[in-house]
Order: sequence, then structure tokens, then C-alpha cells
Amino acid sequence: MKRLIIQCDGLGDKEYDQLEGKTPLEYAKIPYIDSIIDKSKLGMVNTIPEGCICNSYYGNLELLGFDFQSHI
Repeated sequence: MKRLIIQCDGLGDKEYDQLEGKTPLEYAKIPYIDSIIDKSKLGMVNTIPEGCICNSYYGNLELLGFDFQSHI
């Protein structure tokens, strides 16, 4: 089985009145992302280890297999 993980880091944003109350991602035309989603299995995972601050540094390294718990 082949797997491809696409981590869309940094997509969280706020809603803007100029974008009809939507986030930039909600407002954008994203046909290629939509086509990938239609053919995929989707899920969410919490990659922030307990005791670590919530940021991309910890989340990305944890996703790649770094074990922070053994270093705390």
C-alpha cells in the first residue's frame, strides 16, 4: 500500500469581512486540492506532544517520527 501524507501547515487563518466572512482558504478556488480530496481518505491527527507548546516545530517533527517524549 502506498501512502502520501500532505500536511497543510499554516492554513489556519481568521475570517475576513472582505472575503464574505470566510477564511482565505474557504474563499479560494482550489480545484486541484478538491480533486485530491475526492480520491482520498482523510483524517486528523494531533501531532503536538503533551507538554510541548503548539507550533509547527513540534508538530512537523512529530509527524516525521521524532519522539519528543523520550527527550523530555
